Amino acid sequence: GQRASVPNPNPKAEERVVLWSVVGVLRSLPRTILPSPMAEAESAPGRGGAGEDAMDAAGPAPAEAVPVPDVNMNPLKRPSESCAQGDEADGQKRQKTESQVFTPRRYQLDVFEVAKARNTIAMLDTGAGKTMIAVMLMKEFGKKIDKSNNNGKIIFLAPTVQLVTQQCEVIKTHTDFEVELYCGASGVDHWTPQRWKEKVSKSQVMVMIPDVLLSALGKAFLSLDMVSLMIFDECHRATGKHPYSRIMKDYYHQSDHKPKVFGMTASPVIRKGVSSNLDCEVQFTELEKLLNAKIYAVADRAEIELCAPSAKEVDRYYDPKTVCFKDLSEELGFLHSEYDALITTLQNKPNYQNKESDEIAKESQRRLSNSSAKILYCIDDIGLLCASEVTKIYIERGQRTGWLKKASDATNIQSVANSSFLLAEISALHLKFFEDMSRIIDKHLQQGSDVLLNSESGCVEAIKTGYISPKLYELIQIFRSFSNCDHVRCLIFVDRKITARAMERTMKKIGHLSHFTFSSLTGGSSSVDALTPKMQKDTLDSFRSGKVNLLFTTDVAEEGIDVTDCSCVIRFDLPKTTRSYMQSRGRARQKDSQYILMIER
Repeated sequence: GQRASVPNPNPKAEERVVLWSVVGVLRSLPRTILPSPMAEAESAPGRGGAGEDAMDAAGPAPAEAVPVPDVNMNPLKRPSESCAQGDEADGQKRQKTESQVFTPRRYQLDVFEVAKARNTIAMLDTGAGKTMIAVMLMKEFGKKIDKSNNNGKIIFLAPTVQLVTQQCEVIKTHTDFEVELYCGASGVDHWTPQRWKEKVSKSQVMVMIPDVLLSALGKAFLSLDMVSLMIFDECHRATGKHPYSRIMKDYYHQSDHKPKVFGMTASPVIRKGVSSNLDCEVQFTELEKLLNAKIYAVADRAEIELCAPSAKEVDRYYDPKTVCFKDLSEELGFLHSEYDALITTLQNKPNYQNKESDEIAKESQRRLSNSSAKILYCIDDIGLLCASEVTKIYIERGQRTGWLKKASDATNIQSVANSSFLLAEISALHLKFFEDMSRIIDKHLQQGSDVLLNSESGCVEAIKTGYISPKLYELIQIFRSFSNCDHVRCLIFVDRKITARAMERTMKKIGHLSHFTFSSLTGGSSSVDALTPKMQKDTLDSFRSGKVNLLFTTDVAEEGIDVTDCSCVIRFDLPKTTRSYMQSRGRARQKDSQYILMIER
C-alpha cells in the first residue's frame, strides 16, 4: 500500500501498482462468493453475501460429514459387479485402483455439490484441486453414458496441447472410463468421417483442445445431443473469437439440448486495463452469460491455504541500464536494409515474376525484419552476450533446415521449379545475413568475454561494457543465492521466446552456475525460437523429474502446467495482466516457495 502512494517515474512500476490493485479487487469481491449447498437451505438462491456462511465457524469439517459418491467406484458398474471384478483383477489393475484413491477436501465437496445442481464456474487457486472436482463430476455424470446410442458423453476441453495431455493422464488415472485424447498430435486433422465415427463411438470421455471440437461440430462429426457434461479448463479464455467463445455462441446457445457446464479458472479476469470493481464486474458478467453458468468461490480460505499455500512475494530491484548501443544499432539497421534490398532484386528477376515468388519474397522480408527486431531487443534488454547467442541460434537453424518452406499452392510445374530456386537463393541470403550480423556483434565483444561472468568483478565490468544488462546481472545474483541445487526447481518467466532460448544458452556458459541444469520451454509455432510439442513435453518431464533445475519459459507454462515441486517463480518480465500474475504465481507449488518480481529502480 505504501509503495502505491509514492510517485514512481518508472512506468513499469506504475503498471505494477495498477495490476496489484486489480488483484486486490479480485480477492475482495463478495459478488463472486455464492452460497454453499449447506447455506442455500437457509438463504435465497443467487449471488452475494450468503457465501460467508458457507463453512462452520469451527473450521473445515472432515470430508465424511458431507455425502459424496464413492469416487473409487466405476459409475458404469453396479457395486456387486465392481466388487466381483475387483477380486479377479490382476496386479496392474489393483495398482491403478490404488492410484484412484482420492479423499476430497471439504471445499471440493462444496463446489462439487453446487456444480451438480447448476452450471458453475469454479474460481479456485492454482493447486487447489479443480481437476479432481471435475473428475468427481465425471463419475457422477458418467452414469448417463449410453454406449448403445452414443449419448451422455463427457467432453473435457483445455486450451493447449500440454494441458490436454496432462489432464488426459489424470482422468485415465482416476477413472475407469474409455478416455481418448483429441489434438493435432493424435492425427485428428487426417481422420476420415468413418474414423471419427469409430473414435466417438468408443470414447466415453473426450479430452480435446477447443479447435478440434469446433471443427468436429462444424463437420457434424459430433453433436451436443451426445454430450451430458462439458468441462472448460482455463475457462477465462472464453472471450472474443477464442474457440471456447465460438463453441458456446455458435453451438451451445443454438442447441435445444444443453449439456451441463463446469468451468475452471484461477482468475476470471483476462483483459488488460482492468482497474476497478466495476471493470471486474463487467468481465464476470460477460463470462457467466457466455458459459451459461455462475461463478463460485469458496468463502473460507483456511483449508485452501493448507493444500495450496500462496508463494511468498519478493521484490528484487535492478539498476536502469546505462550503456547505449546507438552506433551498433545503426550498423545493424543498415545491414538489414541492404539484405532487404537484395531480396527485392531477386524477386524482380524475369523468371521469378509470378504470384508464388512474390509471396515467398514478402514472407522472407517479413521474417528478416522480425528477426532483426528480436536481436535489437535482446541487445537492449539483456545485453550483447545474449544477442550474440541469438544470431548463432538463427545460423544453426538456417544450416539445419533452411529458412522458408516450399510454397504448397504453386499452380504449375514451372512455378514450383522457379519457387524452389528462389527459396534456395533467399535461404542462402538469410544465412549470410545472420553470419554478418553475428560478426558485427562479436566485433563489439572481447575474446573470452563470457569468462567475465565467472567472477563478481568480471560481472561488474560486463555491465559497464553492455555485455550483460543490470537486469540479467540481478538474475545471476538470484541464481547464486540458491544454495542447494538438489532442491531447486525454478521457473523464470520472460515475454519472448527468443529471450528464453538466448538466456538458457548464456547461463550454460557461466562456470559458477555449472551445478545447475538449464533449459527453456516455449510455445509451438513455425518460428526459430519455438519448440515442437514433443520437445515441450520432454522439457517439462525433465523439469518435473529434477533433471532440469532452472527453466526459462514464456506464458506457455502459466496456465495449468502442474509441477508440484516448483519452489520458486521469477518474473524476469513483469506480468501484464491480472490473470498472468495469478497464473504464474500459482506455479510455485512447494511449501515456503517464492514468487520473485524483478523491478527496475
